[in-house]
Parts: sequence; C-alpha cells; structure tokens
Amino acid sequence: MNKLFQLCFIVVLSVLLSACSSKAQVVGPLQEVNGQSFYFHTVEKGQTLYAISKIYKCDVNSIASANPGADISLKEGQIIKIPRDASGIAKGKTIVRNNKSYISHTVDKRETLYSIAKLYNVDINLLVENNPGSENGIKKGQEILIPIPSATNAETNSDKNFHQHEVVAGETLFALSRQYKVSVEAIKSANPGMQESLSVGQKINIPVKALPNDHSIAPITETTPTVSTPVVIIGGEKKEKYTAAVLLPFFSQTPDSLMTERDRTFRDAAINLYRGIQMAADTLQNKGLNATIYVKDVVDGKSSIKAALTDKGVSKADLFIGPGFKDPIQELSIFSQKTGAHIVVPFPLSNKVLLSSPNMSKACPSEATVWEAMGGEIAKTFSSDYVVLINSTDLEDTRKVQVFAQSYWAERKDSVLTLKYSGQGSFTELTSKLSKTKRNIVVLPSKDKKAIYAVFEAIKNTNSIVIGPESWENLETITADNRNKYQVSYPNTIYLDYNSEKNIEWMEAYRKRFKTEPTEFSVLGYDLFLYYGTGLLFYGKDFPNHFSELKVQGLQGTGFDFFRTGNESGFENKFYHLLQTSDFSIQRIR
Repeated sequence: MNKLFQLCFIVVLSVLLSACSSKAQVVGPLQEVNGQSFYFHTVEKGQTLYAISKIYKCDVNSIASANPGADISLKEGQIIKIPRDASGIAKGKTIVRNNKSYISHTVDKRETLYSIAKLYNVDINLLVENNPGSENGIKKGQEILIPIPSATNAETNSDKNFHQHEVVAGETLFALSRQYKVSVEAIKSANPGMQESLSVGQKINIPVKALPNDHSIAPITETTPTVSTPVVIIGGEKKEKYTAAVLLPFFSQTPDSLMTERDRTFRDAAINLYRGIQMAADTLQNKGLNATIYVKDVVDGKSSIKAALTDKGVSKADLFIGPGFKDPIQELSIFSQKTGAHIVVPFPLSNKVLLSSPNMSKACPSEATVWEAMGGEIAKTFSSDYVVLINSTDLEDTRKVQVFAQSYWAERKDSVLTLKYSGQGSFTELTSKLSKTKRNIVVLPSKDKKAIYAVFEAIKNTNSIVIGPESWENLETITADNRNKYQVSYPNTIYLDYNSEKNIEWMEAYRKRFKTEPTEFSVLGYDLFLYYGTGLLFYGKDFPNHFSELKVQGLQGTGFDFFRTGNESGFENKFYHLLQTSDFSIQRIR
C-alpha cells in the first residue's frame, strides 16, 4: 500500500510540475510603445542576449532588431525591449477598450489570479481593478484583462527621485546626460521604452540624484573598464610541438556543375586562405615553431565537421582555423570545450557564433564594431573639422549610426550632428547644415543608392570629405570624379599596399609558389596564421589570455586588436584600415 501511495504521489507531482512549467513566467514588465507591446527586461550581471532569448522564448534577431547595438554588448542594469509578438510566452490576444490596451487572457485550469499576475509580472491589485469581481474568484474559460501601460513618453512624475525635462529642438540623449551629469543608461532606465531619437515636447524623467545643483553628488568620471574573466585553458603549458587543423569549405566532393555561386565564392576564399596559411607556416618554422597542419574539407552542416573530427590528428589539434559556417562552428565549439583548443572564425560571420564560446575569436570584425571604432577615431582625426552623421530609413544603418555617435561622444564629449535622409527626393536639410567656414566631414554608413546620390547632390561645390562603408569600394553609383573631389573614404579590414617593399617581396614569393595573384583572403590567411602561430610559440594554448600583449611583426595587410564580447563569449577583432581616395588612387590614412 505504501509503495502504491508513493507511486501515485510521484505521478501527481510530475503532472503538477508539468502544468506549472507549461507557461514561462514573464520576468520583465509589459508596456506599449507606439502601438507595439514589449516586455522590458533589466539585464542581470553576466547575462547574454542568447540567455535572454531563452527566457522569453524569442529569436535573438527579433531582440537585436528592437534594441540596436544589443548584439554587440550588454551592460548590467541595461533595459532592453522584448517584442511580445515574437515571444513564445504568455500568449494572449491584444485588445483595445476605452482607448487603453490590454492582453485578453483566457483562464486555464488550476490558474488563480495570483498565478496570472505572476505570469505577466503585474500587480495583482491592478488585475482586480481592471477585472471587477475577480477578487471573489475566477474560473476556467473566463476572460481576464491584463493592462498594458504606455511607455511612449514619461508620465507626469511627482516622485521626488525624478526631475521632468521637456525636450526642446536639437536635444539628444547625449546632451541631456551632459546637462544633468547622469549616464545615458540611467536616463533610459528611468524612461522604459524611450527611443534614441527624441521629439520636441517629449517629457523625460531625469534621476534627481545627479541633478546639476546637487553638490553632494560627485562629478561623473570615466568608468573603469571591466576586467574580463580569463579564458579557462585545458593543457595550457607550452609544448615542443603543436597541431593546427584547417577546416575550410573546399567543396572537393561537389561536382563543379552542381555548385552554386555561393559555394564557388566560399571555395575560392578557402583555397586562397589556405595558400596564405602555408606561406605563414614556412615563416613560423624559420622562427622556431614546430607545428603539424591537418587540412579537412568542411562544408555547411554538422555531419561534415563530425566526420573531420574522427581523424585523430584533427581531434587533438591545439588550434582550429575554421569552419566557415555557423552550424559546424557551433558543433566544433562544443567539442573544443573538452580539449581547450582555440577556434578561429576566418570569415565575416555574425557575432552570434561567439555566444557561449569563450575560447573562440573572430578574425573579421562586424560592421557595427568597425563603425563603433570609427566614431572615436574620426572624432580625433577630424577634431578641427565639422562632422555630420547621416542616417537612413534602414535598420542596419541606424545601428551603425548609433554606435558611431556613442563612440564619438565618448572621445570628444560632444554630440555629433545627426541628420536623417527620408528616402525621398533631395536632401536640402544637409545643404543648409553644412559649414561655410570649416571642412565638412560627411559620414554616411549606408548602401542605399538613393541616400548616396542625395548626399553627393547636397554637398555639390562644398569643401567636404565623404566617409562611407566598405561596400563603397567598387560602387558604380559614385563616379570617379566624385570619389576624387570629395576624397571618398571607407573602412577595410584588409589592405595590401602595392607600393610597400615588404608587400612587394611577399607578393613575388606568393606568385612564384602558386603561379597566381594573391587575393585579400591570401593576405588574411598569411596574417592570421602568423598571428596565432606566434601566440602558440610564445604562450602555448594560453595565448587567448595574452591577446593584449601579442604584438606580431611582419603582417602583410591586416591587424589584430581583440576584445571580449562577454565573459561567456569569445573575442572579436576590431582592427580596420581607413582608406581614402586621393589623386585617383587609394591611400591608407589609418
């Protein structure tokens, strides 16, 4: 009888646990912004975008789109928006009654008012207020209205902890943070759902504890960078001999007639990358590195990487270069965490591959990372010029504009003038804002051909330099005359100077060995293996903890300046060249 009772208890308990876990609890309050509902989540220490996406059962891309820059870095205490429509938790129909927005929740079996309040992270008294009679009990199938407060503007706030500021023309979040000596993050936290761009007449809550007249508050100082937790390395001691595995998409098993254009692009990149690696291996051998290199054809899909790892030489590698696709990279990441081998991502992929992979690094920086670095660099390089930043209607452009402006502010302690091209017609606003006495530095991080054309029309016959993205390198929309007249400049992670003696010598050696011209990927392969191989030579497998100390001579066309994207995540390279058109030729100015 006792055994039967125990068995029944276990069955009942498992059913209850299953019922309790069928709905995830919302951990952030729900609010409405411009007609769309969001959960407002406060980032906890060490939380990544991937971890937050799991909490809300929401795709990482949806969260990143709602929070430009969040896929680059998150800070403890930062508030981010989770689109309710994209979330897999607490689903219910959104309705509007008496000009107020609600979620219509249908009561399920065993649910109580308390459990619903907890599910949606709302005060139970608020539920009672909006659902008369619910205080006497609710039943299955009953409709419960969950109020969604509006977060478009700060409400009139009599709380002594806040001062209310009404936005005037030209004000930005950066300007307000200067005026009131509080961080932008503190202002955002006091105004959940607030957008980066402010509207005239908008009311903003400013934390009182740092108002200008409060002399008891110490002035804001530069924050000390957070020291990242060292990467845990398995078998980090130096060895006499190392093994590297090159896992690239050579498509050796795919007939040429069946290859797509994308396949051919990756194949050509892989071949040239490997040729550069071979040359670097010879250079490092002369410097004392004893290394065996295994080469495997790893295409997209997990089966390809699993097959490669059955090779004993590959499975014991100290360094992996590749694969070139997300799925095999993630599979290799799981494997390498058992061996302590470092993974190098050689192709320009999303930073998502670095999530939960602390012993991985991306050799090619993302566009957002480059534009963040450029913000500070342009603030320094063109400190005596008049800088104008142009946004477009494209979401990706907005993200680049935001990180550029933040970095510019951090360097110059002043906001950059930001204008937005509407996507229609001429851009007379830009013409009217240009300086008549200073040189204008017009920054447009966009591929939008209409925006590009409008900007060049707006700056006609002015003293201006135009800076755009890497994609402008071969863009036919920009004429040769305009490139030269306005010294069109753009960032590039790889640049081979054909006038440099060291580059000329290296290119001659490459041509002699492979009977062909080197490409950018040939240069990247050489520099990449020279850099990481030198790391093995000096520090063994522990080299990721010495990236800041690793200075390598002899790189041909790129550089390496790594930073940790998060304590649980890997490293991203933020190095770039700034190239400029001058006398109808390209020159490196940074």
